[in-house]
Amino acid sequence: MLDFFKPKSREFFSCDGNNFQKRLVAVLWFIAIISGIIEVWFCRYSINPDAIAYLDIADAYLNSGWMSAINVFWSPLYSWLLGLALYLIKPTPAYEIYVLHAVDFLIYLSALASFHFFLFQLIFASRKDASDLSDVSNNLFSETIMIILGFSLFIWSSLSLIKIISATPDMLFSVFLFLFSAILLRININKASYLAFIILGVLLGLSYFIKTFMFFLAPLCIGIALILIRNLKKGLVLLLITLTVFIAIVTPYVIAISNAWGRFTIGEQGPLNYAHFVNGVPLYHWQGESPENGIIKNPTRKISRQHEIYEFGTPVGGTCPIHYDLAYWHDGLKINFNLKNQLFVLLENFAKIMSIPGILLILYSILLFYLISGDKRVFVKGILQRWYLMVIPALIVFMYLLILITTRYIGSSIVILFLSIFSGMKIVDAKEYSRFANVTLISILIIINALTCYYLISEIYILNRDPNFMNHEQWEVALSLKQMGIKEGDKVGFIGSSPKEYWARLAKVRITADMPYMGDAGFKRYAISDPDVIRTFSKARVKAIVTKFVSNGEDISIYGWRRLGATDYYIYLY
Repeated sequence: MLDFFKPKSREFFSCDGNNFQKRLVAVLWFIAIISGIIEVWFCRYSINPDAIAYLDIADAYLNSGWMSAINVFWSPLYSWLLGLALYLIKPTPAYEIYVLHAVDFLIYLSALASFHFFLFQLIFASRKDASDLSDVSNNLFSETIMIILGFSLFIWSSLSLIKIISATPDMLFSVFLFLFSAILLRININKASYLAFIILGVLLGLSYFIKTFMFFLAPLCIGIALILIRNLKKGLVLLLITLTVFIAIVTPYVIAISNAWGRFTIGEQGPLNYAHFVNGVPLYHWQGESPENGIIKNPTRKISRQHEIYEFGTPVGGTCPIHYDLAYWHDGLKINFNLKNQLFVLLENFAKIMSIPGILLILYSILLFYLISGDKRVFVKGILQRWYLMVIPALIVFMYLLILITTRYIGSSIVILFLSIFSGMKIVDAKEYSRFANVTLISILIIINALTCYYLISEIYILNRDPNFMNHEQWEVALSLKQMGIKEGDKVGFIGSSPKEYWARLAKVRITADMPYMGDAGFKRYAISDPDVIRTFSKARVKAIVTKFVSNGEDISIYGWRRLGATDYYIYLY
């Protein structure tokens, strides 16, 4: 299989043997790696709720067996990689977060290598297009400029949009997106063998284990490959090979999660996200208030008439059960299409894309180059030649437009879309315009790279201003809990947003009841001082209540609360 990635001609990996370009690529790799190391190191204690769920699932695979770890909401491949790392390294709880971010950094390096492979396939395809042209049109940008543009967009996307430290599968998905885009390029220039189609089937199958929607996009990708072959008889054979490999990979998992769910499913993340972001169904503690969205089977248990306090200790596992298996708590959900809501979400998400720093600048540059191109027909035709690269990323962006736009979801798709457009730009009498175009693009690249530096510096500055963050506050909370008699496996309650509390996993306790933050500035002060709240939590049979409360010098020990170390967390012990 490795022979596929070692083509006979070096032009697949380097432009033309030019020493300057080789040194340039080496420098850009160095910048990408150093930038990644800086972000990972200075933000090493950063973690989000999704990462906690993936770590819990990784533990379940290691300790409870595969069938008990099956989860119809969270995609499995990222958990498998985390589980492998935890199994090999066996870190103590204090060092688990370092292992998490080490895995993320290795995934980032894999994405960088995959991107490199894709970029030089793209450059070679552009060179071949230029040699095949019978008219006087040429590529608008030199190969050196395309290399700088490509790496700049990758670093900008990885650090500012996807974010290495997000500890989610989105960077992992970019590895596969770059690879099967590169394979499509090779197919288009007739450089793909039967092995390439087997690898394409493997990549598409594994990508389903990261993003459920690839179950539907994979056949489309295979169809695009069939069109590019331009030989129906050979294409059908290759299509059958690729489709067989894809089905062989995904079928066992689909059967497993369908058995676990009790009915056929390829994953429940998409329907639940649609119901939440479009239909307005609460992500946590949905009690079935809106019958048009379905009849809920397993609601969390509200244990107070006066207060929004919920218990959810059984039957779901995980550090925070309401986040560990969101599908279980929303079983019975029905998708309710509402045109008004959908249009509102679509427009809102489109505005979010336009507000991403750098997007408008790149779109402006594309418009500018179109206006100076002279022969607009040649310019547009050149871009449309890259249609096969743009279909899948464009569909991915569109699907997220319908539900939720978060930069990490679309980072790699944006890179492929923009690089496909820039590499396809053709111009008549290129000598007259190319110098101006290159200078203009370099100016824009300077701004893009400045935005990346600004993001990196500002994120590091904001996080490191908090002394609790630098002292690994979550670990200090976990240690303090043990010192106060909280043991592994104990149940605790939480006042606030419980899914993001990493200390619970570190202390190996379970948050099985919570009182969600209601948005009122005085909410927490009211919650910690109301005896009825304390009594209600005791009904959930928790050993303690924990909350994060910035006291500003206020002594809340009069209500029975004790501070956990030097952190802003407090505990009420029963």
